[in-house]
Amino acid sequence: MACRQFGVKLIHTSTSEVYGSSQTPGKPMTEEHPILAQAGTYAVSKAGADLLCRMAFMTEGQDVVVVRPFNMYGPHQSMEKLFPRFISLATFGEPLTIYGDGEQKRDYVWVEDVADAIWKARYLEAGDIVNIGTENSYTINEIAEYIIKACGNKGMKVHAKKAAPRPAEVKELNGSFKRMNYLTAWKPTVYLEEGIRKCVDWYTAQGYIVPPKILNWG
Repeated sequence: MACRQFGVKLIHTSTSEVYGSSQTPGKPMTEEHPILAQAGTYAVSKAGADLLCRMAFMTEGQDVVVVRPFNMYGPHQSMEKLFPRFISLATFGEPLTIYGDGEQKRDYVWVEDVADAIWKARYLEAGDIVNIGTENSYTINEIAEYIIKACGNKGMKVHAKKAAPRPAEVKELNGSFKRMNYLTAWKPTVYLEEGIRKCVDWYTAQGYIVPPKILNWG
């Protein structure tokens, strides 16, 4: 409402989680993919925010755009996130715990590429919705193997957690960036294996990153 009042463009940073599991397995998901958020309050609230932005554009003509990054990774993430947690465990030769069978797939986007995409989103027309993905997806098992290799512990076994998968686990995310590329010329510049090497180098130099404090509403 403040952006509307003062005529300022609003770039809403959404998430690929609004899509839920891919309805077109093996193919990049476009912006026309149905909104089927399933993985918790975060995904559902983001889907609601997307619809609010759509409503503001349609009813008020507001200059608002929606960008949907897929799974971000890179330096400065705290230890509750997948990449720094796996890197820390692999560095010390500890087993990597994986939920379920580890075959769930994700499209990982280098954080600096995401920042560049959000910056370029200022050129988008009001009402535009775009994905920020790489059109490549990897299983959690593959991520674990890449990280073990990058950390130099090639002989280490990946330990798969025996407990059931997390409730409503998204099976596959893979984002098309064709629309974003067409509108702004954006495209990913860092792909997974290079990104993992960069992460390993950064976390090796920086050490443990403290997780943020989360309020306990229970």
